[in-house]
Amino acid sequence: MTRGSDLNHCFLNFPTAPDCFISIVVPVRDEAATIRHLLESFTAQVLPPGFGNTCFEILLLANNCTDDSVAIIKKFQSENPNIPVRLAEVQLDPAQANVGYVRRLLMTEAFLRQRERGGVIMTTDGDTTVAPDWIASNLLEIGRGADAVGGRILIPRIQLDSMHAFARELHLADERYRLLTAEIEALIDELPFDDGPRHHQHFNASFAVTADAYERSGGMPCVEYLEDCAFYERLERADLRVRHSPDVVVYTSARPKGKSKFGLAYQIDEWRRLGTEGKAFFVEDAQSLIERFTTRRDLRRLWNAFQETDEMPSRQALEVSSKAVYVPVVLLIDGLQSRKKFGEFYGDLMIAREQTGAAYHRYPPEPVEKAVRDLMIETAKRRGSRQPLPNVEPVILRSLAANVV
Repeated sequence: MTRGSDLNHCFLNFPTAPDCFISIVVPVRDEAATIRHLLESFTAQVLPPGFGNTCFEILLLANNCTDDSVAIIKKFQSENPNIPVRLAEVQLDPAQANVGYVRRLLMTEAFLRQRERGGVIMTTDGDTTVAPDWIASNLLEIGRGADAVGGRILIPRIQLDSMHAFARELHLADERYRLLTAEIEALIDELPFDDGPRHHQHFNASFAVTADAYERSGGMPCVEYLEDCAFYERLERADLRVRHSPDVVVYTSARPKGKSKFGLAYQIDEWRRLGTEGKAFFVEDAQSLIERFTTRRDLRRLWNAFQETDEMPSRQALEVSSKAVYVPVVLLIDGLQSRKKFGEFYGDLMIAREQTGAAYHRYPPEPVEKAVRDLMIETAKRRGSRQPLPNVEPVILRSLAANVV
């Protein structure tokens, strides 16, 4: 077993097959109840024509395990020698024993294995199962031009039905809110690489990124938790094309106790607590979302015009944008003159916007039920002949119709 002081290249004993261009990484810590289900979902993968199991490898890093996770993985390996599972065991120091550190270690390891091959890094979780076309669907989106792909993460119906009633109700309301937010975002600020239908998730249970994009973004940040959100921000700041694909699907656990401070399990417990205490679940106001997406679209147009002409926009145009983003005009001018990528330019303005607090005071958070109603009205106005977002799990829509709308 590798110790925390010697973690570099912990998969050196497992050379990458000559035709392997996909490294799938999974942190494992006490996943005895679920890890077998994840591994079995890879035995059912329907790969693109001409590809066999040697086109991918699964890198499992078992860290600080105290249950039978390792024994279960080894048993699967012996029973399924045709599935390229690579297992490394590590004992981390307390300062390193967090999912952010482990995910970064794995993603970097996968990058080093795929850098020269122009390959792809994919990641999922030990309490998740992937759809039979998970690998193929990720590759299809990358083949269409995406640098990274966030997959649709669903809770299996049997677990949804057994969830605490208050937690389930707020989970379903939150799902509807997030999906409507993703739809109106696509309608307002149309991006060819992430147009509708799309969703809102870019999380570790289902994420793929090219090795090239991983390098260009600066890689996975060094944070203890919410590393997926931090990584997504890096990709956005580097102007990399992230596709939120409804065709890439996984099913994840709704277990009551998670492995990180602010994961799904934490949120489910918060929803249960709010319901039990009779408190509302507050989210960003619908009009605030619309203003934010509209401002981003307009700022992109402003930035593109400056890149093409090298001429500073008129004072009037700058003042309009300044007012919309709640920051002084000088910040827009400095940002344009700095020649930053648009994502970095916009990201810096959003940080300044948050620091002023003006948008928050103008549009205070509102209960999720009201936000859903408002977004349904606003998306209907803008949708025209377009259909609502498809590929949403039917049980979610049925429950929403009964509990929210």
